[in-house]
Amino acid sequence: RQMVEIVREVAEERGLSLVDADAGFRERGGGIERADLFEDQVHLSATGHQLLAELVASELRTGM
Repeated sequence: RQMVEIVREVAEERGLSLVDADAGFRERGGGIERADLFEDQVHLSATGHQLLAELVASELRTGM
């Protein structure tokens, strides 16, 4: 979680757009990261990749 906070801070400091996958995964999981989104602690499953694609597409549609 510490790395997630650092990425958010850097994006904000530099005025960069950020697709916050961590927040999106937790939102869709009712506050927790759903186990079915990951193959292991690092790699997304097919379901996780699909959700990430949906989050990116949503941000692109709204103009980030």
